[in-house]
Amino acid sequence: MRAALVLSLMFWSCAHTFPARYDLEALRADSAKWPGEALVHYLSRPGADDTVCDRANFSRLDSALTEPFIDSLDSERMPLQLWVACAQRLLPSLPETSRGAFVERLSSLTLTFVKRPDLARLRATYDVLARRPREPAPALRKLRSQLPAQPSTRALNALVESLRALLDLDDGIVDGQPLTEATVLQLDDEALLRRIDARAPDEALRTAARRRIVRIHIAQSPVKEVQTRAAEVEAAVMKAGRWAQPLGSLAAPVPQPPLVAPVDVRLSQDIEAQLASPFVAGDDARRAPAIDLRPLLRFHVGWSEPLVLCEAPDSLAVAPCIDAADVQLGTGFATLDRAGVLHLAQKWAMADAIDLTATGLGLVVPVKLGERLSQVVQVPLTAQVPGSFCFEGAPTDRGPLVSAVVVPAAHGLLVEAVDERGRRVQFVLPRNAAGVEFGSCGGRGRAGTAGSPGASGSSGTTGSSAMCPSSPGGRGGNGSNGTPGGAGGDGGPGGEGGALRVELHCGKNCEDEALVRAVFRSRGGLGGEGGPGGQGGRGGAGGAGGSGTSCYQNGKSSYASGGSPGSSGSNGPQGSAGRRGAPGSDGVVEVLRR
Repeated sequence: MRAALVLSLMFWSCAHTFPARYDLEALRADSAKWPGEALVHYLSRPGADDTVCDRANFSRLDSALTEPFIDSLDSERMPLQLWVACAQRLLPSLPETSRGAFVERLSSLTLTFVKRPDLARLRATYDVLARRPREPAPALRKLRSQLPAQPSTRALNALVESLRALLDLDDGIVDGQPLTEATVLQLDDEALLRRIDARAPDEALRTAARRRIVRIHIAQSPVKEVQTRAAEVEAAVMKAGRWAQPLGSLAAPVPQPPLVAPVDVRLSQDIEAQLASPFVAGDDARRAPAIDLRPLLRFHVGWSEPLVLCEAPDSLAVAPCIDAADVQLGTGFATLDRAGVLHLAQKWAMADAIDLTATGLGLVVPVKLGERLSQVVQVPLTAQVPGSFCFEGAPTDRGPLVSAVVVPAAHGLLVEAVDERGRRVQFVLPRNAAGVEFGSCGGRGRAGTAGSPGASGSSGTTGSSAMCPSSPGGRGGNGSNGTPGGAGGDGGPGGEGGALRVELHCGKNCEDEALVRAVFRSRGGLGGEGGPGGQGGRGGAGGAGGSGTSCYQNGKSSYASGGSPGSSGSNGPQGSAGRRGAPGSDGVVEVLRR
């Protein structure tokens, strides 16, 4: 017990304390000394994700990284699924020696969760071991021998048996029998076949497992051509993971009705920069939307069934498909990657955003096979309420004259405005806009001048020295007080708001007029900030006391003491700050209906 206490105290005395606010740059900086603790601390923050678990983010890839991370599984520091995702990303990238140590420590922890038992954490270790690199691991053979023959509960027994089967597969064993190519080609359990493909030590066994999966998929396919051309399908999927059809072999696509993508895309608007940024509602507004088109697109090109975009090769799908590289998008606002995922551009010119939202159709994406139109995908767009904006005058000047044209559209009001200096802006004003203003602003008032600093107090005089036989040193003189700082100057008045003329194109019955009158404003400029008060003068230092002295008289020695120092003067108070200047008066807003 005493030894454990000593070890505990040693650990806590050496533990590093990380700040509550912690980002990737801080993690990278700390990874030279505390890589594992830094990783655990980062992943423990709200909103953390596993992309940080990349070897490039760490200066050290040894036990200082892996041990604290693995041990954190036996705590409540982070969600289990986040720990699993990080471990699955990190383990394959480690050097071979570190991978072996990682697996050995994880094996020990796995046995702890079996004995405890802890089903959730046992599933987590299973998921990591199931996707680790294929390589010998003596620690796992030891773990296999230590698993209990009869676990205490039915649920634990099921997990332990799954773990036992996983570890057997590393040696090419299923149900206690060595696997052969012939036995693999007779299996009908696709989940088992995929585990054999992932874990079997022999490439011939893995190839047999993939071949058997392909044959199962062919037998289950409803597509007539798959059945009649089974040998061709099997050869293609075994080679490339899919049965992609060359464009030259296809009939001209029959165009289909427009397809609306099931996604809610919003547009944030930066009026100052005249840029719009698309994002998916509820997602990070800094991330451009990505829309998987594989479940959406169907190509009618003369086959008994419409063709689809090809799945990832590891799916071993046998359906005839179109390679995403053969698909062209008739828009400059999106691209299609090799996986069939549509990516919207991250920044759009505001003029383009207005054109796309004006009709209410959103972003219309023509989908072509080569140069032939096959389908149209509509991506719905909704403009977000922008921040307030005004054309501001020069300091203390009247705001500029502004002319604006407002045109109602399907999803808001389209606004284009120009000021007398020629600056032009555009944006979409949603009909649910509240609390925002747009228009002309007077220039800000000039800031008041800073107060002058106070004078420092004078130092006190030095006290007289002690004299024999018994006169002590004199007390030092007091320092004088510093003088107060000067008052700051008042800020100057803001400029008057400029005239604002708004043309609202809505006819006689205009439901949007109230919104326009609430949003379009001509505001006086803010008054200038008052100047800061001057710093008070420093108090003078107290004078030093007179020095003491040793005396010798009539054969006796004595000491005449020194004087005490004088007190220092107090610092002068800071001067008062100047008052903020008065705001400018609001200008005139004229709304004309056309």
